[in-house]
Amino acid sequence: MKKSTGIKIAITGAGGFLGSSTLDYFSLDPQVTEIRAQFSRPTSKELSSKVVPIVGELKNPLICENLVQGVDCVLHFANRGFPADGEQNPPRLIGLNLIATEQLLQSMKLNKVKNIIYSSTGGAIYQDSNRQQPYREDSPTVLRTPYAANKLISEYVIQEFSRHFHISSTILRISNPFGLGQLNREKQGLIGVMLGKMLKHEPIKIWSSLDTVKDFIYIDDVLSALDSILKSKKPVSGVYNLGSGVGISLMDVIRTVETVTERQVQFELTPNPIPENQWTVLDCSKLTHATGWNCQHRFEDGIEELWDHLVSELEVKAA
Repeated sequence: MKKSTGIKIAITGAGGFLGSSTLDYFSLDPQVTEIRAQFSRPTSKELSSKVVPIVGELKNPLICENLVQGVDCVLHFANRGFPADGEQNPPRLIGLNLIATEQLLQSMKLNKVKNIIYSSTGGAIYQDSNRQQPYREDSPTVLRTPYAANKLISEYVIQEFSRHFHISSTILRISNPFGLGQLNREKQGLIGVMLGKMLKHEPIKIWSSLDTVKDFIYIDDVLSALDSILKSKKPVSGVYNLGSGVGISLMDVIRTVETVTERQVQFELTPNPIPENQWTVLDCSKLTHATGWNCQHRFEDGIEELWDHLVSELEVKAA
């Protein structure tokens, strides 16, 4: 999709962790000449002159129409609900997200926008396996939670719409992303919550066994993957895993955090009411073959950068 005249993109969910990080990243990219960014509420964030903020819900056709006007690609991050939510009304959650996604797709069709990148999940949809082999994109999936069901159904809707109306759709199954923009977000992200609690000398609730193994990916690697897809000379269509390809147990997460911070993690183990896999690692070779992308950041390096940022921020406030 690389263009010599500059790339124009739209970002949904620009106030969330992934959307905000993507907005910051492409705001600094000279090849991206315009960013139309959707926020669900007014933002106090300082924006680049190339950013056009659009405030409102995606279920509103006028918001979607304004958002996609003249862009080359839509990066769709907006989502209601979090992986850890015990949603009391799953059909309502799924319905709200599908209404927003359908309205977005319809606006893309009317405005002849031919590319969409959708942020799905790689940590919540694969069927548990005792083999402990990295999950590939064709591994069996399961509607284990409302969050997983929402993501999988949205994947299907986007792919079917794309097939009928000749749109290039890239589905990214992202596994446990973490990074600077995740700090101070209480509802999502074990790493950001853990470091924030440690800074305040507060305990953290861990809703899993310490033997649970997850695939964590640093936000900079997510952004470089988006960059490689957006600037690819040929369409990168289909479903792609996006993770580090390395499994880390929650016990090792705690040990790494304690080593980096030189503090003891205070935690309380709580039975998880939300079913989850005990071992999730992604095989990301398909994306590597399609774009040349590779994960570059070690888990401990990401933890160190986050902690240094938190400490520096505290020192500035104290000065």
